[in-house]
Amino acid sequence: MSLFHKVRQTYLRIDARSLGLFRIVMAIALIGDWCERWPLIRSFYSNEGALPNHAHLYHVLKQDPPERVWSVFHAFSTPGEARVGFLLALLVYLLFLIGFHTRVFHIVSIFILVSFVGRNIFIETPATSLALPLLIATAFLPCGSRFSIDSLRNSFNRKKEKDATDLNDQTPSSEEAIDAERSPGWSPTSLAALAVLLHLTIIYIAITRQQVGPKWQSGTALHYALWVERTVSDVGILVRGAPSALLSAWSFVLRYAPFAIPVLLFIPLPRLVRPGAFWLMLVYGLSYTLLFQFGLWGTTLTAAAFLAISTDTWQSYQSNTKKGRSLTVIYDADCGICLWIARLLARLDLRGHLTFQGNNLLDTPPRSPGAPYRSTADESGGRVLYRRGKSGIETSPLPEKITDELASNTVIAVDEKGEVYTESRAVAKVLRSLPLGFLLFIPLVIPGTAGIWNALYQKVAQKRMNISESVGLGACGVPQKTSNDPAGPSTHQVAPAVRMKRALTGLVREVGSVAFLLAVLAQTGKANPWPAALSIPQYRVFAALTGWSRSACNFSLLAPEPPSEDGVFIVDAQTRGGLSVDTLTGKPPVVDKPHFRMGQYWSAYTDRIRKRDMPAETEKLLRDYLAQKGGPNWAIEPAENQIAGLDAYWIVYKLPPPGSNTPEITGRDKIFSFSRGGKGDMKLPIIKPSLIR
Repeated sequence: MSLFHKVRQTYLRIDARSLGLFRIVMAIALIGDWCERWPLIRSFYSNEGALPNHAHLYHVLKQDPPERVWSVFHAFSTPGEARVGFLLALLVYLLFLIGFHTRVFHIVSIFILVSFVGRNIFIETPATSLALPLLIATAFLPCGSRFSIDSLRNSFNRKKEKDATDLNDQTPSSEEAIDAERSPGWSPTSLAALAVLLHLTIIYIAITRQQVGPKWQSGTALHYALWVERTVSDVGILVRGAPSALLSAWSFVLRYAPFAIPVLLFIPLPRLVRPGAFWLMLVYGLSYTLLFQFGLWGTTLTAAAFLAISTDTWQSYQSNTKKGRSLTVIYDADCGICLWIARLLARLDLRGHLTFQGNNLLDTPPRSPGAPYRSTADESGGRVLYRRGKSGIETSPLPEKITDELASNTVIAVDEKGEVYTESRAVAKVLRSLPLGFLLFIPLVIPGTAGIWNALYQKVAQKRMNISESVGLGACGVPQKTSNDPAGPSTHQVAPAVRMKRALTGLVREVGSVAFLLAVLAQTGKANPWPAALSIPQYRVFAALTGWSRSACNFSLLAPEPPSEDGVFIVDAQTRGGLSVDTLTGKPPVVDKPHFRMGQYWSAYTDRIRKRDMPAETEKLLRDYLAQKGGPNWAIEPAENQIAGLDAYWIVYKLPPPGSNTPEITGRDKIFSFSRGGKGDMKLPIIKPSLIR
């Protein structure tokens, strides 16, 4: 292998399978973020909430210079309208997840996330500063070339298997290889791949420059971070009771992994070091995902870990079959939908666990591709079962249980020991042999459910011919040719106009990826402590690219270290009926211990209110929302539930040091009050004035 080829494979290409996994995990992360925003529709995405459209735009535009903000959700006024917009956004995320017109919905997903951020910039967090640049950078790469509807559709069009020999031979011909390279989503050697690796490097270097406080250096940072009630997750609450030595070691992993990851990504020995980069990135991302409510911060870094999986690792994985998973699948060769399912399974079977055999070939030995079948029962000495061996498809005696009648009525799976499985048990065994197939396999083997699954299978099997006809599949399982189909052999000659189009789109891809990388580098130097040697000027075009895309590149999470003192926001409201309620939670105010379970967005918003880090009018809008409209979790109907007055406090508490698990409340800061009169018999606020500092 030449030096150029090594450099190209290591730095200028990311394996399409790695991009496919990144797309799937990133889409799941976006859907998780959508789920966290859904309960906030009334509060933050409608005119009935804490920040109506007109107020948000006014505060944004009056800044000097004005914020570069746009959002499709500025067009929605009522909660109902916003819910429709949210449901459309979810549909976009789902289409991105399954890889349907991947590049289109990748770009639309970026627009959706920018719109979520742009509708209320006061709940913007470092998580979206990290997620958006990486999501944009990967849009220049073919994230739909594998593990997607697009890739399956292209594969079905390229190779139309008609029998077991075609199914068992997944080696593409030279013409099919050319088609595969020219299919939608394929990308040649590209600077966009290098740009993505450099994006990851910029992120991790910025993190190392931010998290430099004494707690990170001493190994106590994770302990203190887990006691910040506003951001710790339920899993984090369980973990903070772990031994101090474990938390200290874990803290050092989170501290030093960002130093090691960029080095491992760029050492020119991908076979040796890329697995280490993958596992470090995965542990780092999952730690933040599971322990904290930082939203897209941890999930984006988890998704990014899959970009580090090299082609060598994929080849090793696919060539290493798992013992006990090999099966022979006997299907109905006359059923179009059965052959179509077999074609699908052949593409999902990455490790070659499945061998296919038509029920018309039980007395016929396997043939080489292109050779005709011949009945040679007398030559083979009896009925045969196909097996995948080192030299290709081999045969063994057919189990006596398998009769012509059985093979014509049900799918059959035969394992390495000769055990025969039919109906739903055969389906379960096949699913178990596929990557991640256990997710579908487990429901099929729940004790007591076999009868239900068998009945469902039999109902479908009885109508398989009708199903085949209704979806346009002939007996061979391949869509029948229509009069509009082109005739004659296909050609692989590329027209000059097509070559010109590919050259232009490739140029746009390269220029766009490099320009955005430079914009991110300039913005990172502005928003973070950054080595002077790596800083570049933030020209107007760079500022526009990162500004309009909300790629703030602010990586200041838990920086320079977790706090020693923190607080939570509570509301002490009194209703006309004499109740005390926190309208943020819908429950009585909790003032004797730090507790706030409203998620990262309410935590970020109330923290900025407390710091007076927003225009003064936003405090009044929040006060009116909590008092006059009941806030997010309090219904002001009937009349006795209406709020007569409220006080908002910031409960200040000292985080417990290592070895302790008892936070100490040190004060209560009054943020604002609201009163509009009411019955004279109203209860007094439950927080005594003497406790308010």
